Parts: sequence; C-alpha cells; structure tokens
Amino acid sequence: MSLFALPRLLIVAALLSAGPLLAACQKQPPPAPTQAAPMSLSEVQSGLKRLGLYRGSVDGIMGPQTEAAIKAFQRQNRLAETGVRSPRMEQALRVALSDGSEGSTVAAAPTPQTSASGAPLSQARTLVRRSMWPASLEQIDLNGDGQMDVIAKAEWDSGLCGAQACSHMILINRGGGYEVVIDGLYAIQLTAQQSRTRGYRDLSGYAHGSVPFGAKWDGRTYQYSG
Repeated sequence: MSLFALPRLLIVAALLSAGPLLAACQKQPPPAPTQAAPMSLSEVQSGLKRLGLYRGSVDGIMGPQTEAAIKAFQRQNRLAETGVRSPRMEQALRVALSDGSEGSTVAAAPTPQTSASGAPLSQARTLVRRSMWPASLEQIDLNGDGQMDVIAKAEWDSGLCGAQACSHMILINRGGGYEVVIDGLYAIQLTAQQSRTRGYRDLSGYAHGSVPFGAKWDGRTYQYSG
C-alpha cells in the first residue's frame, strides 16, 4: 500500500464509524400520545360517589344503583343514557373530577363556567351546601342573559326517589351573586328547555307519582303550571 493511499483509507474509516453517531443525533419524532387506560368499575363508582351521584358501596359490582348513577351522569353531560361505561363517558368523568370542584358536572362540549362578570361557582356551592349535600351542580344559562346559572340536584331522600336525584335547587346568577329562586323542588325528572316566546329556558319534568309539571321564567323567577 502506498503512503498516498493511507490518508484516504483513514478518512473513509472515520466516516463509516461516525454514521451511527450522526443518525442518533438526528431529531427523533415525538412519541405517539397514549390513550388513557380504561377505568375500573370501582374507579367509576368512586368518581360518581364524589360527584354525589352514587350512594352505594364501591365494590366493583354492576347493580341498579351503579347503572342509575351512570345514567344520571350521562344525562347531565349530554351523553347517551345507556347506563353502561364508555370511553367518552369515562373521559367526561375524568374531567369532572380533575377540576377540583366536588360535585361539579361538565358538559360533553366544553363551555365557559361563568362569564367575566358572573358570580363564581364556589359561591353557588356554598349556598347549596346550606340546604342539601351531596349534590351535583349543572351550569346552564337559564334566563338567556349570558350568565351561567346553576341547577343543583341531590338524591339524599332515597326513600322517595331511589337512585335518581329528586330534590332540586335553582340558582340564578345575578352577576354579583346567586339568588335561589327554587329550593327543595321534589321531582324525579327535571329538564330545561328553550322557550318559544322569550328565548328563555323554561323547566319541565315529572314530580313523584308521575305528575307532569312546568315552570316558566317570567324575567325574575319561575311561575309553575300543571
């Protein structure tokens, strides 16, 4: 081998040995996001219990109380009321539990919790605690003024309504604070619906004994109708 060929061989060897090192230094793609592991039934029961929707034992056993609590959560979060766990239901449950507010509910599509000038949700929770607890809180603009009002639901009187929420409190967000306009409404089912005349959200549902009722917003409070 000539002396002139030796430097060329050394350069080639250096390039070959540096190849793997250069490849390792290249920017690696970010790891793919991992899906959250499915929640166990015990975790679902525990979460629903924290939200005031489940009063049974956290035993990991699917029963009527667990099914009713899942349906109640699905109804509050505008999900299909199947009474069966689903990835979407578990995701909504994780969100409801992660916001740090006991007894709060979160809609399937995220919405602002309050407007800029609205009263904080913590103030509504304080008012609800004075009358009934545990309770789940659903935020909705009931009277069309842009403020997020509150429908509180409690199932403490299980002898009357079984596993369904039956005592309701309605709190209207006045901007600087909440005003309780309905307290202790005993109803198995309560829904808010858009008024055809004023654009406000009226209430309808079924009281005990399957008696239908309605409550129309008059601009300040609710007026009941049979």
